Amino acid sequence: CGILAAGKSCIFDWQINGTVPGSYKVGVYVNNTLGAKFNVSENRTIIINPPDLALDSITILPAGVVEPTINSNTTMNVTVGISNRSAITSCTVRIYNSTSQVFAPSSSILSSPRRCFAPWNMDYWRNAGVWNVLVNVPTANGSNKMISSSFIYNSLKASIIIPTMINFTGDPGQTVQSSNAFPMTIKNAGNEIYNISIKGTDYIGRSNSLFRIKVTNSTINQTSVGIFSPLTYSLQTLYIKAYPRYVKEVYFKTFIPQSIPSQDYEANVTISI
Repeated sequence: CGILAAGKSCIFDWQINGTVPGSYKVGVYVNNTLGAKFNVSENRTIIINPPDLALDSITILPAGVVEPTINSNTTMNVTVGISNRSAITSCTVRIYNSTSQVFAPSSSILSSPRRCFAPWNMDYWRNAGVWNVLVNVPTANGSNKMISSSFIYNSLKASIIIPTMINFTGDPGQTVQSSNAFPMTIKNAGNEIYNISIKGTDYIGRSNSLFRIKVTNSTINQTSVGIFSPLTYSLQTLYIKAYPRYVKEVYFKTFIPQSIPSQDYEANVTISI
């Protein structure tokens, strides 16, 4: 400040960019014209806090509308950019929707550039609609910041049917179980709830296709025991509200008429969802 006249003041400042956060003593001394030195600051203390945590971006991949995969999961991830030098050791990610489905994938802090990263497998059976991704990044001094985004998970109506062809083998006059569909399994391999209906066709001889067993000779049931119902050429409801992930079963029997020879017979059935 140079030489000060009586009653005058001196103002000075300094930059703290790059200074390590912590507690610092500040001493201010003056010298008089005779060379004597005086402490006029009483050794004041200042605290330099870490810079505010700044989250400058959030990216979800795949972005926007995400298509489920039949009976399989979709690989996704979220990245949050961090643009300051705060002491960051961890981050947490929470993924949720309006129906209170919530899950939290593992996450970590990566460097070059510094960012929070979390990959996850989006289950095929998760509800269709808007899903929110909330990222929380805490700092060493206890402060934290949150940032969020969302994506749309599309609907998927799908099933896996095993087997698709129904086979019977037996002697005339017998009622026999299907040789390959006792039971047939129907898995809801999407994320919609649906009803399951079924209809049949006539069974055709594999050795001699001139011989057939009418579909009306066949019966079906949800279990291997109990009362079986006739299979017809028209769709009939088999299950109401088949939920995602679950496997339903249908058991087949047929009566082989006396008028046809013993051989393998087969037919397609139609499963409607």
